[in-house]
Amino acid sequence: DKNNKTRKDTKDWWSELVKVIGDAHKEFVKLNEQLDKTDAMSLAVERFKGVYAEVAKNLKVSLKPLQDFNLESEEGVKAAYEYLLTKLPSSAKNARLEIEKQLSDIRGEARIKVETEANVQLKQQIEDMFSGYELQLELDKMGLPPEMANLLFNVQPTNLESIRKAIDEKYAEATSQADIKNRDELLKKLSEMEDKQMQENFKKYSEYLIKAQNERVKIKLEELNKIAEVEKTFSMTATVAQKRFGVTAEQWRKYKASGDWSQSGLGEKQLADITAYTAQLNAAADRVRKSLQDETAKKMAKLDWEDFKGSEMYIEIFQNLENASTKSINAILERLQTLKGSFSDLSATEVKDIVSAMT
Repeated sequence: DKNNKTRKDTKDWWSELVKVIGDAHKEFVKLNEQLDKTDAMSLAVERFKGVYAEVAKNLKVSLKPLQDFNLESEEGVKAAYEYLLTKLPSSAKNARLEIEKQLSDIRGEARIKVETEANVQLKQQIEDMFSGYELQLELDKMGLPPEMANLLFNVQPTNLESIRKAIDEKYAEATSQADIKNRDELLKKLSEMEDKQMQENFKKYSEYLIKAQNERVKIKLEELNKIAEVEKTFSMTATVAQKRFGVTAEQWRKYKASGDWSQSGLGEKQLADITAYTAQLNAAADRVRKSLQDETAKKMAKLDWEDFKGSEMYIEIFQNLENASTKSINAILERLQTLKGSFSDLSATEVKDIVSAMT
């Protein structure tokens, strides 16, 4: 009847298709407990091919036969889900989420196996981190926040920096040709992803610069660049350590590894002299940084005032204050209140401008 037809028309057939793949695999696993792989797979396909064909018919889409999928292995199921992803229309959001969940579960099971397997599997463990990162990007595109992605798919937040750290740690003592080859391949893939991310970040940053107040960005970047130079200028170098305090290459290596001079094997006097010298460097760097930050604050304060002085509010009210309404005066006072913290950094002439405009 009409109601049944409506229910049939609105049924989520794409989600049904995803379910058929999963159910056929589960049926194979169950049958394989009593039958060999060939017979178990044949019987599982026989039981589900009719449902599979009916779903495909309702979707009005051409799909390869169920028996063409290698549903006896997780890799085969994964390939089947990935094949369905290529067929899904943009409207099939529920089915896409379900497939991503199934793929995430498969990757998760693979990660557990990786932890117990040898050299060849070590590479797969890092590959799984790449997969998790790529899945996270896809979920971001779908508008799913990280906490929701974690809840639905058990996807732990990761980034390229974490992947690089994992590669460095797990291949730190790589000696076999296979491990070295795997490490180099992973690093190459990571570098390509980092380049892509950098391009994306640059694109986003460029868009931000277009929208941002360029002069403020310029001032802040100038400050950061100067502070970076300060860090370089007032930091201990291997050359200074060797010439001034007699630090050997091995002692310098130990210091860089630990970040602690007391762990580098220095003599008592060497350690005392370097500690005192480092304190002087840090104090000098702090003074220069403070000066740069004060300079930036003054520039920002001046921009606040210049922006305000050139605004329509200033022109309309300060130029004709005697005719201003109470509402307008209150509005200007509120604006001045937001600038109050900046007045201490303005010159006497600029403060006088404010006072004279209001009297």
